[in-house]
Amino acid sequence: MTEISAMSTRAFRICVQFFSDDECFAVETFVIDLPEGHDPQAAAEGLADHSVYHDERVPDLSRTIEITSPDSDDPEPPPASGGAPRPV
Repeated sequence: MTEISAMSTRAFRICVQFFSDDECFAVETFVIDLPEGHDPQAAAEGLADHSVYHDERVPDLSRTIEITSPDSDDPEPPPASGGAPRPV
């Protein structure tokens, strides 16, 4: 008989805004579950990098990424990142 260990996960809401010349042209929102200990920022960067809106042909392409908890009752939401659009 094999033992199956339950892996603890945590949900994150990721909002990515894509900009061209500092003007927002697209927003994508994802809700993902990550195993405990995994880096939500790295996961968010990967989702943004593989987005259909991440196109190097877009003039002055930049983006912001905001990471929050999808559960508003969560007493300790993960730290949010974001701020000014950053070049890709």
